[in-house]
Amino acid sequence: MASRPIAYLFTVITFVMGGASASCLAPEEEMIFKIELRGDWSPLTFPKQYPKFRKNAQFSPLVGTVHNDEYTMWEEGRVVSRDFRYFVNEDVTSKLVNSIKRSPDANTAFLANKIKDGMGKTSKTFTATRDFHLLSFAVHLIPSPDWFVGTSKLDLCQGSSWLDEPITLDLRPYDAGTDQGFMFTSPDYDESSFKPVHQITSTYPNHPANSFYYPQLDQLPRIAHATISRVAASQVSLPVSAEKSRGPLEAVSSAGNPHQNIPSWFHGISTGNSNNVQLTPVDCAVTNWGAWGTCDDLCTVGVQRRYRIVQQKPLNGGRKCDSLIELRICNSKLAMKKAQKKKCANKKMKKERKKYNAKQMKKIQNSIDNLYLI
Repeated sequence: MASRPIAYLFTVITFVMGGASASCLAPEEEMIFKIELRGDWSPLTFPKQYPKFRKNAQFSPLVGTVHNDEYTMWEEGRVVSRDFRYFVNEDVTSKLVNSIKRSPDANTAFLANKIKDGMGKTSKTFTATRDFHLLSFAVHLIPSPDWFVGTSKLDLCQGSSWLDEPITLDLRPYDAGTDQGFMFTSPDYDESSFKPVHQITSTYPNHPANSFYYPQLDQLPRIAHATISRVAASQVSLPVSAEKSRGPLEAVSSAGNPHQNIPSWFHGISTGNSNNVQLTPVDCAVTNWGAWGTCDDLCTVGVQRRYRIVQQKPLNGGRKCDSLIELRICNSKLAMKKAQKKKCANKKMKKERKKYNAKQMKKIQNSIDNLYLI
């Protein structure tokens, strides 16, 4: 029994990495699977520019297919088709679905309902066969330029067996390379020529305005996760009308899974709890200091001010903003005695105290105290 988890781990890796180079020799000609997609897109996980208005955070219908190794819906490092571009840019599913149906290398196309908020769920059953046992799917992030999540060529059959245990894919965003926008609500700005699909990371694109720019993180949290599992025999024979009347299928529970403690160090796969939520802190970001203002020399002691503004408020416990105002004494070498300067400056600052917080006033007081050093 001690060697079983290691063998299972090897099996899961080969399901993901093995591709279709090996034939499916499973005794069953076909197998029915279910895919359940759950959103993890919330202000806790992705607080920066989280979409709340107009189009709130949501997921498009899931477009999926089972196919052989000759077909590619999308793949990292490759340029997408125009049909895929219509899907991720304009939320048009029909062109992509029709192109799948026309391909002799794809067995079937299937759709799962859209998720109308960032934390909802949707599911769909589909059939894989010995000749068509690779799974690909994509879901457009709404709103976004052309960003999506999904998987490409996940092998559901390895050698002589179908995928047995449920697996969970941690989904992180991809850029389809068809639009130049880098914010959720960027206007359409199509690329003159399509670029290869690439993974969006916490530091790429490397620009503070990017909606996924979290340089303090080594890796973005997942924005959704998909669980793929075999359908129990009692569910296979359900008539279509009965299946529709049930609504979204319930999630496959991992409770009692003898392999739930298998490590998930390999990319995108988890066999443990699929309900983890990561809190993402966002630090305050401020502009550079503006120019010093004119010297205000009322009461013979002059004060100059300069300001900066907040670009990003701190969120989820991120680092708070430093002072937004800086003051300094000017025209300090007047004929007044030092004690008089201090008294006059304190009188002047008394009216200022209501404008600034305690931390800022401490800096102001330090400037006044420095009069004795002049």
